[in-house]
Amino acid sequence: MGVVGSRIKRIDGKAKVMATATYTEDIRLPNALYVLPVFAGIPHAKVTNIDTSAMCSLPGVHEVLTWRDVPGELCFGAIRQDQPLLVKDRIRCVGDPIVVVVSEHKYTEKELRERISLTYEDLPPLFDPEEALKPDAIQIHASYPNNISATHKVIKGNAVAELKRCKHVIERSYGTQLVEHAYLELESVFARSDNNGGVVLVGSFQNPFTARKSIARVLGLTLAQVRIIQPEIGGSFGGKDDVMHYLGGWCALAALKTGRPARCQLTREQSLLHSYKRHPYKMFYRAGFNDEGRVHAMEIKIIADSGAYTSKTPTATWRSAVHAAGPYDIEHVHISLTAAYTNNPYTGSMRGFGSPQITFAYESLMDEIAVELGKDPFRIRKINALKNGGKTATGQYLKGHQVSLNEVLDKAAKASEYFKKEKEYRRDNSNNFNHIKKGIGIGVSYRGVSLGAEGVDAAGCIVEVQSDGSVTVTTGLSEMGQGLKTIVVQIVADELGIGVERIKYIPLDTSLAPDSGPTVASRGTLVAGNAALAAATKLKRIIGEVVHQYIDGTTSGELIFVNNCIYRKGSSPDKGVSFDTAIKLAYAKGLPLLASGWFSAPPITWDDELGQGAPFFSYTYGCQIAEVEVDELTGKVNVKKVTACHDVGRAINPDGTVGQIIGGVTMGVGYALLEDIGLVEGKIANKNLDRYLIPTSLDVPTVEVLLVENFDPDGPMGAKGIGEPATEVTAAAIANAVYAATGRRMRCLPLDLETVFLSGGKR
Repeated sequence: MGVVGSRIKRIDGKAKVMATATYTEDIRLPNALYVLPVFAGIPHAKVTNIDTSAMCSLPGVHEVLTWRDVPGELCFGAIRQDQPLLVKDRIRCVGDPIVVVVSEHKYTEKELRERISLTYEDLPPLFDPEEALKPDAIQIHASYPNNISATHKVIKGNAVAELKRCKHVIERSYGTQLVEHAYLELESVFARSDNNGGVVLVGSFQNPFTARKSIARVLGLTLAQVRIIQPEIGGSFGGKDDVMHYLGGWCALAALKTGRPARCQLTREQSLLHSYKRHPYKMFYRAGFNDEGRVHAMEIKIIADSGAYTSKTPTATWRSAVHAAGPYDIEHVHISLTAAYTNNPYTGSMRGFGSPQITFAYESLMDEIAVELGKDPFRIRKINALKNGGKTATGQYLKGHQVSLNEVLDKAAKASEYFKKEKEYRRDNSNNFNHIKKGIGIGVSYRGVSLGAEGVDAAGCIVEVQSDGSVTVTTGLSEMGQGLKTIVVQIVADELGIGVERIKYIPLDTSLAPDSGPTVASRGTLVAGNAALAAATKLKRIIGEVVHQYIDGTTSGELIFVNNCIYRKGSSPDKGVSFDTAIKLAYAKGLPLLASGWFSAPPITWDDELGQGAPFFSYTYGCQIAEVEVDELTGKVNVKKVTACHDVGRAINPDGTVGQIIGGVTMGVGYALLEDIGLVEGKIANKNLDRYLIPTSLDVPTVEVLLVENFDPDGPMGAKGIGEPATEVTAAAIANAVYAATGRRMRCLPLDLETVFLSGGKR
């Protein structure tokens, strides 16, 4: 009691600040070999021969691995097994790995490429997803006709018929770009055999249990033979998943074939080439509404670029379809989404997971409806906002949690002085000839909590109290910098009534922790927190029985666990016992002070044929208001301030929650204004961070964070996740602010210098 909700310093913070935290690259294994991949560099080809004889003669080379060396299944994939560990006969994108060299020396990829003889026949490449979906397009995967990677639909009412009856109808198209995760730490893995036919890997795996399945598959091993240990991770944002399966597979194969440890770390150029990206979308919206701005019908068509492989496209795009109409109560909705295979870099998980794209579209659309009617965008949102008991586009009645969209709207508007500034900026922009224009814009979003109908949603945690009263805890979820370790420790400390300094968090190890699925979908706090709470509650019961007997010989009555002391409710602490004494008593009786906690999400429903049901058991709600200055002479957009108001259920650690939101806003600024991988016929133009631009400290605006805490009954002590909601709404708010400043609507991201300067969009 009292630990949850406190501003506890991050338990891993000091080590990271003092540079004593251990990342994969900090680990040195004697006698380790380098694992050096060589990538295709061409987008689409039929391979007839791979000659590596010239590579084998290089000094220090032990092995040159090709597809023939893979002992298990050649292909892996979390959803669909279509990603080859090494190319056999078909190149589908520039980042496809052809061979892996295992060497004493660290040769550059250029040096190795010069010694490979690749015989191939160019195939017609497909770079536009709309072109890829045409009946006469070449098939990128023979098993998946028409280059369809995934399709989804949501049908509520009859949108097509209702649109014909609406007084006002607008049609708009929006587009988003291919973007990179740009984590600070590059992908890194080392592997060694365990001398028993298995393999041990240490690396920057975001999802070790998912990686273990892929690596066991390609090696022909059981899951028990593959052990993955997770050191500190220097950022991921969804990015260190599939790519780590490749690195893990290469290193494990090298270690097993040579009998020596093997390590692989990509360069930044290789990371940008080989890793997956956030999906680009083309989005087509039709909306029908009345004079007041009440939306009655919405028809949405979305085309997503899956790139060369499936990865997480089916689940990411499913979430897009579910949320594409926004957090609005609309009677008639028809949403269809198709994801296409192309010869572009493949796309997968990235912070927001299918939401940043559609949030940009539907929030731009709401502003455009306001413009059509000459009304304030804030009022349009209030008229249409979902409320308690409201019905979503999937037909779900929102019950069991507080639907706080109006609350976050009101609080953000008040804190930002939205109405005052909107009038001031509009007046100033029209009354002067200054080339610097100011604008303020709104974006709102809602997000289904955790995985929902995407997959099995369960997690575990193990808590053990040692004989001296210290505690260890481990979960099956990953710490990637988001603060999960601290959250879990706080929950356990709060439940047991002890200080966080007593608790040691054990890093994730697939041989020690329960398989808890992937650390995605902002589910870490929710599922790991609930599992940790369940484990701590079990221990609390065991300890409580001992304390009762020690105090008065009974086993009844409520006990208070607080400040390292345990006593009966209604009495004073000095009539209880210390936590240390209680643990000694429990050990003396031989009681089990190790407990596992398990959380399985509440039931949901989903009809895939109609896209109807209750796909999530709860939702988060957020509003961000952006203030910008636009230099019309250069096209430069300067985001001055973002007011971010989010309902987090309960802030387990307020400082950590605020940090997550500021980080999410920063990533959203990059998505809105700067970031674009720059594809030229399937090849990446921006090959390093000198050309792939991400926000610097000078680009980060002032961020005012407002935490709304409406206790969620399904969250640990009322909490929800915030990692992704903080990112998904930023670009929409900025785009609407740019319109307010310039009178020009830009419907494709990013709003970079050229786009803003050359834009001739309508008011």
